[in-house]
Amino acid sequence: MTSGKIMSVPLPPSSVLYAPSIPYDYADSYSAVLSDSSMTATDAAWEFFGQAPRWVGTLMRMRNSLVSLFGLKTGQSQKPVERRALAPGQKVGLFRIYSASPTEVILGEDDRHLNFRVSVLVDPGDQSKKKLVVSTVVHYQNGWGQIYFFFVRPFHRIIVPAMFRRMITRLAA
Repeated sequence: MTSGKIMSVPLPPSSVLYAPSIPYDYADSYSAVLSDSSMTATDAAWEFFGQAPRWVGTLMRMRNSLVSLFGLKTGQSQKPVERRALAPGQKVGLFRIYSASPTEVILGEDDRHLNFRVSVLVDPGDQSKKKLVVSTVVHYQNGWGQIYFFFVRPFHRIIVPAMFRRMITRLAA
């Protein structure tokens, strides 16, 4: 469970994605305090991505229909993965699992236009106030990636906090 407010925070140094020498084209992180100190990053990733608001699903279906016309990857043909089976190389919808540990799961995809990674991190700081941090980093492969993300960015900044709030509400119930 989480408690407290969702806050925009810098990319945490404890994340695998933290690399000051890498010039990401876009990066953001959102954080909330965990009240369940036993939650692992795998649990948090399933809770975060498991039940997106219906409107997010509608937007993703629209996105998939549109980008498939340009030969970009979609998550439409992916089979569901059992909840506890997160391992590198597996795909969960649009996301490929790059690494999974008790403290951090890295998901993402590389495409012709851009590469992105999402980190779901249970920050192992103070045990009494562990934080859940969801971070996204994007690297453009070319000008099309820049154009694509120009249109996606406003939705991303709404969707991620909305999914975080929904997760908090579900876990508190």
